[in-house]
Amino acid sequence: MSASTIILKNGKTLQGKIVNQSRTEVQIEINGKVQTIPKTEISEINLKDPKRNEPKKVTTKLPLPKTNDKVEQTAIPSSWKETKWTISGRSAILPSWGQWKVGEKKWAVISFLLFTGAALYANNCKEKASTEENNYKSNSAAITIVAFMDQNLNPVSSDETVRATILVTRILTTATATNPYSSNYDRATSQYNQAQWLLGAVYGLQLIHAFLFAKDYEKTQTLLFNSNPEGWKFSAVTVKSPINGFTEIIPTAVYTVKF
Repeated sequence: MSASTIILKNGKTLQGKIVNQSRTEVQIEINGKVQTIPKTEISEINLKDPKRNEPKKVTTKLPLPKTNDKVEQTAIPSSWKETKWTISGRSAILPSWGQWKVGEKKWAVISFLLFTGAALYANNCKEKASTEENNYKSNSAAITIVAFMDQNLNPVSSDETVRATILVTRILTTATATNPYSSNYDRATSQYNQAQWLLGAVYGLQLIHAFLFAKDYEKTQTLLFNSNPEGWKFSAVTVKSPINGFTEIIPTAVYTVKF
């Protein structure tokens, strides 16, 4: 009777006749008794061909049992990382701070000087408008009082036509006298409104400028220090079997999306 040999992983050797074999187990007859051996316990199977005088050794490769690989993780202390939002936030708090943080010091100085100049100009226009407002109010009140106290503008008469004419004359006289103060006040107010618009425009432009610099800065830092950048990443892992010594190459492709 032809004999086959089964070598187990624990080193034990079984010799007999293989009567049946499935994907998960092998049945071997030894001295008239059939034993069922799981393939997970088998290291090697040697078969002998009864049709040949010389035995032929056939090695059956068994699938490697899956094991849970333990990955050792090293704790990395967390540190503050600048992003385009934090850098833009700096410029929102203090204009030009974001540009300075990413190393664009020339633009930071320019932005700071422009914003400071616009802020000083707006403050000067505000003070001038406040002064002209006070002048207009005080002089208008004084002119109105004088107009009502002037006897020429307030003659005693019972004629309604005369009284109406005098009232119109008094109003026109008061308006003419207060017109220079009113014009100065309107001009100062308009100038202050324009200064506020200019200040807002400078602030908004430096904020946009800081955000654009921050985006480039963030991309540069990601390429320099991030081992897992956004986009496709191709790699290959080699796995060597501890049983038969075969090496298998497993390719992987990963696409990383960042928000």
